[in-house]
Parts: sequence; C-alpha cells; structure tokens
Amino acid sequence: MGSRQNKPNADAWLNLQGGLELEYYFNRPYLGGLFSAANVSVYQANAFVPNISLNVGYLFPQDRGKCRVRIGLNYYNGRPLSNQFYNRKEKFIAFFVALDV
Repeated sequence: MGSRQNKPNADAWLNLQGGLELEYYFNRPYLGGLFSAANVSVYQANAFVPNISLNVGYLFPQDRGKCRVRIGLNYYNGRPLSNQFYNRKEKFIAFFVALDV
C-alpha cells in the first residue's frame, strides 16, 4: 500500500534550537519577580527559516524549590505548531498562566 511521510522531504532530519531565560526578583520575597525568555529554532525541513518565541511576565513566589506560578505574554513567529501546514507561517501573541513544578 505504500507509506506516508510526515514531512515534505524524507532526508531532512536536522534541527537546531537554542534559548535563554532571565529572572529578576524584587527585594521583598512576597512580591515575586519578573521573567523573560527567548527561544530560536530552525528545521532543515523548512529550509532553516527561524522560529522565534519570546515570553515575558510575572512569577511568584521567589523560591525555586517550590511550585511557582507564571503569568505572562507569549509572542511566536514561525512554522505552524500543529506541524501540518509547511507552506505557511504562524504569528501570534497569547496570554498564558503556567505552573513550574
């Protein structure tokens, strides 16, 4: 019956990714802190066009050993996250609430 490829090129396996996260804490521990993060990835299947993700927001509490809550904004510009439309790009800004466990 044949086989179906999940990507447009059977030999395009290379992908590269890198990121950075910064956190700033206020002097009073109960105030929490601010964070920012950036991630860039490229895929051979998409001709190494960069996918950019930027996050900024507020986090609390300051203790790294405990469960923390992050509230912020996410900006994304790159290939579709659902990974099914290879000829299109997505660009969006989203609000998020996340838990660090």
